Amino acid sequence: MNQEIIFRRQLEEIVKTARKQGMYLAKEQVREEFPELVEKEDKLELVYQYLKGQHITVGEGEEPQILLSDEDQYFLDRYLEEIKEKAQVDPEEKTEIILAAMAESEEAKQRLIEIYLPDVAEIARLYTGQGVYLEDLIGEGNVALLSVIPMLTVLEDPAEADGFVGKFLMDAMEKFLQEEENSKELDEQVLAKVNDVAQAAKKLYEELRRKVTVEELANESGMTPEQITEAVRACGDQIEEIETGQV
Repeated sequence: MNQEIIFRRQLEEIVKTARKQGMYLAKEQVREEFPELVEKEDKLELVYQYLKGQHITVGEGEEPQILLSDEDQYFLDRYLEEIKEKAQVDPEEKTEIILAAMAESEEAKQRLIEIYLPDVAEIARLYTGQGVYLEDLIGEGNVALLSVIPMLTVLEDPAEADGFVGKFLMDAMEKFLQEEENSKELDEQVLAKVNDVAQAAKKLYEELRRKVTVEELANESGMTPEQITEAVRACGDQIEEIETGQV
């Protein structure tokens, strides 16, 4: 297998581990994931820098306590209080409910959703600190919970349910975070393009002492008319130096 692909997969795995630990890794964990780099400190340092860019702390010793913002903590306290009574269940009863859900009992499935709500909150806490509100993470987890409970019919042992549900919820939240990151990058690219168009339009406006057309700006800036039009529309026609009738 291509070494680049292997390395990329190693990075993906170590990031997943960090998320499960509240965005924290011990240096020993990094060394164990990248044994081939242990004797190459400069290469290992690049890994540390990459992890830092992912908002992951790399240190020594025990994992730090996951700290929430005041806003997230307030939401979490209210959320847990609201679901507390419905989520309560003793282990034997839970096993019976899981078995019934595996046998496709709709009533049991609905009860399991209530029982697993605290698990959604606990898993969501692991993914905080990445620019997404805990409320949004829990919301995404609850949607995933509705999807995974009907899937319990594929299990052979009710003891597998917790792990099955937990992994599904983690995968859903990681996908959500990746989509949010992709959206953020796209927004930043759009903003950069808007800024480029705005600066070019201002410069030409000052030279001509009048509003400029898309075609004039395209000729002067090297950008295509389509790129300029997209940028103007993206900012709601707020670039005053461009003749809006031309967009």
